[in-house]
Amino acid sequence: MSIFHLAQNEFIKITRKKGTLLSLFFLFLIVLLAGLIMNHELDASSDNNWKERLLAEKKQEEIDKPAETTGVYYSADVKNKDYYLEHNINPYEWNGWRFFGTVTSNGLEIFVSLTAILTVSGVVSKEFALGTIKFIATSPNRRWRILTSKFLASLLFTGMIYLFYCVSCLLIGGVLFGFSNASYPLVYTHLNDSLYTISSIKASGIILLLRFISIISIVTIAFTLSVLCKSQALSLCLSILLLFAGSILGGTDLLAQFTWYKFTLFPHLNLVAYVNKSAGDAISTLNIPYSVTVIAIYFLICLLISFSVFQKRDITA
Repeated sequence: MSIFHLAQNEFIKITRKKGTLLSLFFLFLIVLLAGLIMNHELDASSDNNWKERLLAEKKQEEIDKPAETTGVYYSADVKNKDYYLEHNINPYEWNGWRFFGTVTSNGLEIFVSLTAILTVSGVVSKEFALGTIKFIATSPNRRWRILTSKFLASLLFTGMIYLFYCVSCLLIGGVLFGFSNASYPLVYTHLNDSLYTISSIKASGIILLLRFISIISIVTIAFTLSVLCKSQALSLCLSILLLFAGSILGGTDLLAQFTWYKFTLFPHLNLVAYVNKSAGDAISTLNIPYSVTVIAIYFLICLLISFSVFQKRDITA
């Protein structure tokens, strides 16, 4: 049997689990809840009086900077408002594409990582716990083929969840805010604090790609831990710990001052921060190619460890 047929069987086995549909339902519910909250809280408007409204908020902030106003984009130095006025961008106009770009750039995909980890962390370790791993010893397929099929199935499962998440964001955003003006210019911040504009649909494409790279790196670590740990609970806890450690530490200034920290995985997991500084912390001296290279190296190391351990482990005991 080919690796792809084995991977297909593993993928079917994963998707048939009762928890899969439940996970997808909760993921959809989280996106829907975010959309409803934004639709309720944001005073969206596409009328022609937005400049007067923005100028009024700007004037109020200049009078009393410490007090937060009701503006959508409040900032103490009001530079964003100046930028909107100078470039004739209505910050109160919302549509499905803007919702899509905003949600995907602000860390909601951590729930995608959690959903994938819950399953991938048990792909191998659960078979050890149940004792079904012993059947691999009597299988005509080599161990590396079995493990490759499990890894490919894990990636397919992750891709399916991520696609479901993206479609949910787009559909919910379209229903709540409409699908008009896909070229609406989003205002993003470079690492040097300068502002720039990028269309909603282009920003969404870039962000989705960068987020997916980070998610795959987390899933690969979860898969490796599943191979190393015979306990699914242990591999799951360690995977979740690493996920949140990466979210909390990231490019924090406290650790960024140490050269060795740049070679760890943590400051490279939030690639979107390079595109939009407001999406999280990033080390200013680094860039996307460097971070992707580091992620690729850790990816290969994890696979090397997984296959080496699985090949040598006694699975007949």
